[in-house]
Amino acid sequence: MHTHPVFFAALALSLGASSSVRAAWTFDSSAKTLSEGTFVLENVTVSGSTLTIGDNKSNADIAGDVDLSSGIAGGYVVKLGGYCFQGNSSLTGFKSGAELIATGNNAFQNCSALTNADLSASTGLTALSPSLFNGCKKLRRVAIPSTIATIGSTAFQNCSELEMDVNDLLPSGLSGPLYRTFYNSPKLYGDVVLPAGVTAISGDFAYSAITSFQTAEGSALATIGHSAGYSEDATFVKCTALTNVVFRDTLETFYGQNNHFQLCSALVNLTLPGITAPSGHVVSGGGGAKDWSSTFRDCLVLTNAFTIPDDVTKLTQTFDGSKCIRGVTLGKSVRQIGNFSNSESAFTDNRALEFVDLSTTTNLTDIGQLNFSSCQALRELTIPNTVTNIGREAFVNCTSLTNLVLPEGLRRIGPQSFKNVARNTGVLCDIWWRGTPDVPLPGIGTGDSVMGGDEGASYRITHHFWIEDEGYWAAWASDNADYIELPPTEKRKVKGTWKDHNKTTQYIMWWYPRDFTLMILR
Repeated sequence: MHTHPVFFAALALSLGASSSVRAAWTFDSSAKTLSEGTFVLENVTVSGSTLTIGDNKSNADIAGDVDLSSGIAGGYVVKLGGYCFQGNSSLTGFKSGAELIATGNNAFQNCSALTNADLSASTGLTALSPSLFNGCKKLRRVAIPSTIATIGSTAFQNCSELEMDVNDLLPSGLSGPLYRTFYNSPKLYGDVVLPAGVTAISGDFAYSAITSFQTAEGSALATIGHSAGYSEDATFVKCTALTNVVFRDTLETFYGQNNHFQLCSALVNLTLPGITAPSGHVVSGGGGAKDWSSTFRDCLVLTNAFTIPDDVTKLTQTFDGSKCIRGVTLGKSVRQIGNFSNSESAFTDNRALEFVDLSTTTNLTDIGQLNFSSCQALRELTIPNTVTNIGREAFVNCTSLTNLVLPEGLRRIGPQSFKNVARNTGVLCDIWWRGTPDVPLPGIGTGDSVMGGDEGASYRITHHFWIEDEGYWAAWASDNADYIELPPTEKRKVKGTWKDHNKTTQYIMWWYPRDFTLMILR
């Protein structure tokens, strides 16, 4: 076996150096420097017994591990100035002791080589400044003292290699609001217990690997999300390992437009008082004309039933692709479900959706395109009288829907709205028409395929409605009218032709009494 004496000598020297007591740092007031060995920190100012280490990137070139824990000659305490090390590409570590009492905004932001920071001995430190470690993409470990009471916004945002239990960065005495604290730091993990003093969260755990979340006993949490509605305010978006979330009754406002639970594909249980949990607790949905866009989109295994707060006015893609949602009760202010002019549907592919309660809504006017498409467990729905528009393919592939009550004020139904409704063998879909529309329904002109398949197929059915006395005239045009089962009631039939896109089509006119049932047999 061959050895290398030079190697072992170097190793011994290295170990000896690492175990020796470091000298205290020395402040030079005339040079405005703080030095220890070969390390020199620049632009250091003094006020009484407090030193502030250079603002505005004045130490952006220092290299290696900076260790202040040996103290400062003269008994000075230290503050890190704002942007002190920002953008440094050579600083690999930072350690502080009791001398550190404050950190400036963005002090370590975008330090691209920084791998560890130990502030745990700085027990005089009570706050972490905004964007303190934001963008430190190689940062792996951070230790903070238990004395931390507040954490500034985006303090650990975009720390892509920070792999530790997030609870270690949430001291029990933490209070006040958090804002995007750990946003897009995907290796943070843990079963989060949010300290009781935290009053608001917004975007804080997005894209992380946390597995559960709950608020501590005595929680003061009142707000989730932010009124501005930015995508970065989505508190749990794409937390794909998150399975369980529990909030307490202190919650006052849930800004659902922030996409909070979008793509939480493993989320099984959500306790959100007033929204998913039976409770007398009233929660605001954000107020104003707020759109709960994508709030629970693609929560693939979430099984809750939901109650939408009364101040929410619009649902677009809210539960889109959430295959296991059991039911939804809408608040009274909802005006629009989905989008009538595009495919931003609210419930598409909710295959376990058993009920949608619209009975308390007083402002709903639109049901958007594809809105309930492939909701295969939905059996019945009563649409309130305020609804005037139903978008194209709104109920396509609702294969269990057997009772649908249409409102008296309905004026427009999009093409193929009821395609493949109750298509199971022998199942009838009862479509009840209430009231007396006073004009023909626009949007169901000749050529539209309301009930059936592609243009020219057997199910191509077109109709208009008119009032006559106490009933309706209905005009049906089809290449194969045998697929229509008409109600067993007194009726009159007139045959004729009309011109449709430069061709002549057979039609049949029927008269129905008020409140008829149309049955489509598949």
